[in-house]
Amino acid sequence: MLFAGPAFHRLFFRPGSENAAAPSDSSLQEAELEHLSDVFLNSVYPLFQYDFQLNREGRSAIHVFVASMPDDLSREDLDAISAMIKTQLLSPEAEEQAELADIERAWERRYERFLAEKQVIDRAGLDQTEKDKQIESLLRQHYTPQELEAARAFDQSRK
Repeated sequence: MLFAGPAFHRLFFRPGSENAAAPSDSSLQEAELEHLSDVFLNSVYPLFQYDFQLNREGRSAIHVFVASMPDDLSREDLDAISAMIKTQLLSPEAEEQAELADIERAWERRYERFLAEKQVIDRAGLDQTEKDKQIESLLRQHYTPQELEAARAFDQSRK
């Protein structure tokens, strides 16, 4: 799974460079590439959890990354930077992080549906015992038995 969409790839990757390794004729020193990698991971990369878009936040992150680059980069330097970004995006850790972000978003959507129904119960003119019974039943409708304890804790943390 890749984090970045086509707009990001058009910004950073040349056609035909999909499988390119970092060019050996780049004038960038290893320390410079490491620094750029750190800047990328701390500015642009976090946005991939939330489906990177070229909105104000995305453009600002790219600006921070580009501003950290040395002046007068050669084509080989740009290829090295592109390869570094690609390595970051295609790493097993990146895939795992994307999967976890997907699970988190799915959990949030399920919780939002549960919460909407729970609020109807809370507003109903029922005594607290009946509300508690109905909310417990609602939890069982939205979550598997293995998820119930976590769902209860998540709901409590949101109060």
